Amino acid sequence: MGFFDVIKKVVQGSLPKEEEPQLLNAERPEGLALAIGVSTGELQMRGHASGLDPNQLAWLVNDDCCQNICVMGGIGAGKTTRIINPLLSQLLHYEDVGGLIFDIKGDFGCAVDQFAQEAGDRTVYHIGVGDNCQGTNLIGGLTPQQAAGFLQSTFYLCGGATNDSFWIQSATALVENTLGLLQYLGDKYYNLEKAYQYIFFEDARQAIDLLISKVELPAGSMERRYLDNYKGYYDNVFMKMDIKMRESIKGTLSTILSPFQAPELIDAFSGSANDYNLAGILSGDVVLVDLPLAKWTTAGKVIYTLIKLRFFALLQERQAEKSLPQNYVFFMCDEYQQIISASKHGLSDLSFWDKSRSAHCVGIISTQSVSSFRSAIGDPNLCDTILANFRQKIFFKTEDAQTLELMNKLTGRVEVTRQSVNYTNGQGSNRQPGHWFSGTNNNNSTSINNQIVERQLIDSNLVRQLNSDLVIGLLNVEGESADDVFYVTPKYVNE
Repeated sequence: MGFFDVIKKVVQGSLPKEEEPQLLNAERPEGLALAIGVSTGELQMRGHASGLDPNQLAWLVNDDCCQNICVMGGIGAGKTTRIINPLLSQLLHYEDVGGLIFDIKGDFGCAVDQFAQEAGDRTVYHIGVGDNCQGTNLIGGLTPQQAAGFLQSTFYLCGGATNDSFWIQSATALVENTLGLLQYLGDKYYNLEKAYQYIFFEDARQAIDLLISKVELPAGSMERRYLDNYKGYYDNVFMKMDIKMRESIKGTLSTILSPFQAPELIDAFSGSANDYNLAGILSGDVVLVDLPLAKWTTAGKVIYTLIKLRFFALLQERQAEKSLPQNYVFFMCDEYQQIISASKHGLSDLSFWDKSRSAHCVGIISTQSVSSFRSAIGDPNLCDTILANFRQKIFFKTEDAQTLELMNKLTGRVEVTRQSVNYTNGQGSNRQPGHWFSGTNNNNSTSINNQIVERQLIDSNLVRQLNSDLVIGLLNVEGESADDVFYVTPKYVNE
């Protein structure tokens, strides 16, 4: 499929501003196809070589969807109703496309359920706290090494007072060896609740040690050796440390594990018969994680991070294991800066999104601005690295200078002709010597000068003129840039 095959002309002539383009009613290209908006031709008119002709419907098709979509715009700009809702509605019509949706604000569940019903009563699995939600064991099916690595990423996201590598590495080693012991007692003990109790409560540790001592494994077997190593770390390494060092390591770990002593979170995320297996997403399940951060704060960030990393790991696993379902899946999250993890150690947003295309993952995130991303991550270089992996960028009206700077970096400058007009008016005398009478001459002249100058393609004046139905889209379609100001169609939730 060529570049112009996925840019469909839908309107002849000019598109009236009052006429809402009917994106979802247009003929769809084959495969996974997401309609974005109708071009205005504004950037082409400004001299942008990658600008589109007006009245073109822009589609992202198949792997172009997997170049990841980042939506930016100020509060109330229209990100949810004009982009997030329409994209979700379209994705839900593909029965074999599974998805993971994060509702970190707690106001998206009704929209997901409505769009799923409109798409043919698709089932949405709700994970969270409450009667209508299922739970999931956050570390179920993971090795102690994997689980500890995932927890390590959460230390850097919400590790409290320290981001010091020594304390985080020490806390990671402690939880890895603790989980290594607990795995020999089965699923009932292999969870974050029991890990917290073993590390922080002496009576719980003694009771668990008693159970572990009764585990029968063949002498000299690999499993016996692993069990002895895990117990040896606790008895001969951790407990031999200075008490102040032990308490500092435990203090680092408590920020992450202590929330899992809340009864609601124990029931939802420490293993039960009603647990949902996240691997179902690969087979077409749609999962909504509903934990408003306003209520669950640090615990919510830890849970979202662990579920996100498990999702990343599932996609990486199926790249190596071709017997697993290979269909497209999507990930969707609003206000993504609140749970982004840019750890250089192990799996994180930093190491996943650059490979997500080959994993057939459609990443869709939104945030208010580049500034909010940089503030959350802390390191501007890491922020820019992650944003570079979201190649489909959509901008609503914004006042953020760093967001405008990003648009300018991506689109560059254009040459324009600046015309200047000069007027001159002069008067002179033609009196001859020896004559009493003389005349005057009036001299008027006009000169027009054309000068080629450069200016930014996208300036604050253009951005300020955007209303909620107009976005600046910097897209990549079949390897070609497709940039413009687009009309976008709102998708509302029924009251």
